[in-house]
Amino acid sequence: MQKKDEKELTNSRNEHHLLLAEDNLINQKVSMKILNRAGYNVTAVGNGAEAVEVVTKDKFDLILMDIQMPEVDGYAATKEIRKLSNGYLKIPIIALTAHALTGDREKCIQAGMDDYLTKPIIGDKLITKVDSLLKIDRYKPEPVAEVLQNQSVIINYERLKKVSMGDVGFEEELLTSFIEDTIIKLEKMTELVNLKDMAKIKELVHTIKGASYSVGAQQLGDEAFAIELSCQSDDYESVFDRMNNLRKAVSETKAEIQKFLS
Repeated sequence: MQKKDEKELTNSRNEHHLLLAEDNLINQKVSMKILNRAGYNVTAVGNGAEAVEVVTKDKFDLILMDIQMPEVDGYAATKEIRKLSNGYLKIPIIALTAHALTGDREKCIQAGMDDYLTKPIIGDKLITKVDSLLKIDRYKPEPVAEVLQNQSVIINYERLKKVSMGDVGFEEELLTSFIEDTIIKLEKMTELVNLKDMAKIKELVHTIKGASYSVGAQQLGDEAFAIELSCQSDDYESVFDRMNNLRKAVSETKAEIQKFLS
């Protein structure tokens, strides 16, 4: 069977309504942009409780479900959605997870999900997965060059290109939103460290880590991940000491983004 041309493909996707449950606003923005540009209609919510509520009020053809969310996580939300009538027993649900550990896929399947994607989200992989579950044929995208100019430890431009699928305007918009949001979160992190609130530090730094890796901010993501590991072992002194590294990474990432935008 001959595959559809690009216009037909976009029109086919435009017939489908997707639900995205993702609490990280940068990750949400990345996924929304990728899906909208491909032609999909997307409604986004910020946690599992909202996901369960919205599916009772609207019809969706597929759900993208983040695993680690506040209030109600992705596993619990999926189980609740599977209990609903009106076809939600069969609706495809894709798990979005920051982990790629042995047994994760099986855990997602046991919770009632159909498949899963690991973060950071790559544009082509996301669309391929969604198209496959909705049985939509598509053209194979042009490969992204393996070696790109302006490679940087601070910003992984190869990763950024894969996320944006080559859309420079989206890259500029994404990096601008990312660094503005991260600077605000860094101020909040400083307050939480002074309060020694390890639980909230862990939650916030996990968000910073996820957003950083999503946009290719490798150095910043690595520093946030190091603090997250210190939180997991309840090592406050390590968290306190690593804050200087995090501040430096934010500063260097901001400078790199400003250079990219100019």
